[in-house]
Amino acid sequence: MMSSPISLPSNFQPQSPLFDVLPGEIRNNIFELALMQYEDDAAAYPEDSYWYRPGFSGPLKGSSALLRTCRLAYAEGQKVFLRELEYAFWFSMLFLSIIGCQN
Repeated sequence: MMSSPISLPSNFQPQSPLFDVLPGEIRNNIFELALMQYEDDAAAYPEDSYWYRPGFSGPLKGSSALLRTCRLAYAEGQKVFLRELEYAFWFSMLFLSIIGCQN
């Protein structure tokens, strides 16, 4: 049976300035900036497409590579990563009529 990485013990890593020198608040800011989502310009939606909205012209991408560097980075950064995720849901008029929503 495989256990989750968060339940395994992690090294404190006193040799790392990220965990030894910087306080948690600054580490959280670093995680927020490093894990921030951005619009993928290469996959931008055409302006006349169903998914295009002002301020939302393409799918959002992000990288979780920092979280895969060590267990301690995962344990501290996953909350920031999940908190900063932005979700978008598109509902068609057919769907809205099925669930009974009025305009």
